[in-house]
Amino acid sequence: MVERGPIRYADSGGIQIAYQVVGSGPVDLVYVPGSANHIEAMWDIPELSRFTERLAGFSRLILLDKRGTGLSGRMPEGRGATVEDRTDDIRAVLDAVGSTSAWLFATADGAPVAIVAAASHPDRVRGLVLYGASARLRWDENYEIGYPDEVADLIIDTIGTVWGNDDDPGLAIVAPSVASDPRWRAGMARILRRSGTPADAVRYWTANLDVDVRAALPAVTVPTLVIHTSADQLYPAPQGRYVADNIPRARFVELEGTDHFFFAEQGDRVADEIEQFVVGHLSEAVADRRLATVLFTDIVGSTERSSEIGDRAWRALLEAHDVTVQALVDRHRGRLVKTLGDGCLAAFDGPRRGVLAAEAIIGASATLGLEVRAGLHTGEVEVLVTGDIAGIAVHIASRVAGAAGPGQILVTRTVRDLVIGSELAFAAYGEHQLKGVEEPWLLYLRTPT
Repeated sequence: MVERGPIRYADSGGIQIAYQVVGSGPVDLVYVPGSANHIEAMWDIPELSRFTERLAGFSRLILLDKRGTGLSGRMPEGRGATVEDRTDDIRAVLDAVGSTSAWLFATADGAPVAIVAAASHPDRVRGLVLYGASARLRWDENYEIGYPDEVADLIIDTIGTVWGNDDDPGLAIVAPSVASDPRWRAGMARILRRSGTPADAVRYWTANLDVDVRAALPAVTVPTLVIHTSADQLYPAPQGRYVADNIPRARFVELEGTDHFFFAEQGDRVADEIEQFVVGHLSEAVADRRLATVLFTDIVGSTERSSEIGDRAWRALLEAHDVTVQALVDRHRGRLVKTLGDGCLAAFDGPRRGVLAAEAIIGASATLGLEVRAGLHTGEVEVLVTGDIAGIAVHIASRVAGAAGPGQILVTRTVRDLVIGSELAFAAYGEHQLKGVEEPWLLYLRTPT
């Protein structure tokens, strides 16, 4: 039996994240779970315990409970957990255990978190293994494999009814192979109750159904294995195949079976695939391309203002503005790439931080008597040796900022989708033809919460 370390807590933005280290293998592997998880109670399910020990046999396995679930801290009232928040949680746990680089094994709604982590931090994420993964659950006109709205509504209603129910905890959907087993029903009900209340689960899944990380897939540069069960009812196999098809050089393995809960029906096979992929893969991440949220700001009417107050006063005002911008970007854990005379270019590893930084910059600039507008887009950027960034995402963010009015923050749909679950609110701002971009883009206006 591998050694199980004590359960400890890491601080992630004021939220305590419960984690446990199991085993002492040569490679770090973080398990990024789905919505039903409890790192203490999971050991009571023999099949899951055996699977976990298999992974710890070839790795230093790092288990964690996502914020808002299991043993981890809950979110403040009225504030959901975003993909960005959960990416921060992974980094906080990695820092706590002294890991500089780790593989991520993610299941279900943990997959979008792992995808964004790998795309944003290829220096910290060595590779990905995704099981039962989806980049987006809900249907749209460019994603016909998603759930129609009526099915999504049914899922929410069902979760509210079966969550933690001893008689029917939903095994017929997530693990049909053991749905009639009383031991499994009781064990499943217990772990669901310990993960959170039915109301917690409904709130979680309401946000989860609208998460969309499709834009992050091409930015993943680390080795990636996507595993999916052929007849998974909760996360249909075409959604996993879509993930693999859109991550460069990803490998897709489809297993015959019915269970979304892999450890019930496919535990040994999944463990074999993970061990072979992780231990046999020595490729290092390519760190000069990554996912980033790009922020452009622009002082409105700068030419007229400089003429009005004179060159010397204008230079002093710009210096005060630039110092303020640097401080606010730093405060929101971004990087000021460069100032642009009457604006700035900054990059963030999470869209929520980028939007909040834009708000702070606009507010602080107003106290200096300056009107500022801002635009943000999340996409793949190339980090140059000079520290500058380049790529279509930078161009799009610049054009989005140009479409904003004084005091406005405009974002692309990608940004809006990635902050679902946060306190940030947006209103549709219509389609805009961005110069140098072929198709019109739907933009969103940041609105008061």
